[in-house]
Amino acid sequence: MAEIFGKPGKEWGDRQVYKLFSKLPDRYIVYAQPAIHAPSGSRNPDYVILDKSRGILVIEVKDWKYVQPAFGDKAAVFKTQRRETLVETNPVDQAWHATFLLREALEQESHLINHRGPYRGKTIVPVGHIGMLPNIDKPTIQELRKSWGYCSLIGKEEMLSPALLESRLAAYPYMFTFDTRSSSRAIDCIHQILYRKDYILKIRNTTELSIGIDIISLN
Repeated sequence: MAEIFGKPGKEWGDRQVYKLFSKLPDRYIVYAQPAIHAPSGSRNPDYVILDKSRGILVIEVKDWKYVQPAFGDKAAVFKTQRRETLVETNPVDQAWHATFLLREALEQESHLINHRGPYRGKTIVPVGHIGMLPNIDKPTIQELRKSWGYCSLIGKEEMLSPALLESRLAAYPYMFTFDTRSSSRAIDCIHQILYRKDYILKIRNTTELSIGIDIISLN
């Protein structure tokens, strides 16, 4: 069984996703409602999942029941209670924006970056993004994927069981792979970034070209 840290949101869809994530294989570590802090800002995605054999996924969940693509990265969402259609940013795009801050946060930790070569200073941990729509059926998901991307959107029919969901997560096309199972230090560093509730990040300006980061106890 997967390790899971944090609590789900209040929406029905979010809680269903939480239950499924808790039943994933033990190579997964799930962070619910984590706070991502980086030098350029902060963000609180719905989930961040570490697959110890492949990489990290940032996930945004929407409890929408009726949705269709709108212009650009937007979604036209029909709100049944208010009986009106609102234009909102789609979850795939929200998750994608959060990946930039997560990479930046990872790159503050020396154990998680390249120390030489053309990617010096960049994280060695691949980071991807996915939007999840637990209430939306397959035909609508297929239509939404034309605008939002095939690999980055999961719908109701792929969440009928933990096994189906895991197969979709395992198929995500990371740009590169990194097996953290051989490095407990890497896992500890990632966990510290995503879950250390008793710590805050303090950004330290330096006279060098890089930006330093300290982890300081609140006590």
